[in-house]
Amino acid sequence: MDELLDKMMKIHFDKYRELTKLAEICSQDGEKGILLFLYYYRQTPILSGTLKELTGLTSGRVANILRQLENKGLIVRNHDNEDQRKVTVSLTADGLGQSAAAFRNLVDMNRDLLMYLGKEDARDFIRVFERTLDFAEAKSN
Repeated sequence: MDELLDKMMKIHFDKYRELTKLAEICSQDGEKGILLFLYYYRQTPILSGTLKELTGLTSGRVANILRQLENKGLIVRNHDNEDQRKVTVSLTADGLGQSAAAFRNLVDMNRDLLMYLGKEDARDFIRVFERTLDFAEAKSN
């Protein structure tokens, strides 16, 4: 295990720029991330609180991002008729166009990665990636 740990640390520090770039490309926080979530879940009304849960951002951060997106004409927020505290968020036509383009870019990047890895390595990557996310969830609890 020590040899693997050494290799992992070497990768982390030798490939830090690449790791940072990958994190930047895959980042789903901020305006772009919220637009991606809204596009992915576009078939059902989504509550602003659900966006908080999905993204892991604070409710204040989500509210600020939604305000910015609304000011840009990319989303609309509507209060629920039965419970005025609930706010549903929808994409406008402009928001749908921008988010669809960003979503296609994300899909293309993931497709390129899986093709680069090849079928066997891609399966292993997804298996290990899921395990890594399980580890992250366990550590956060």
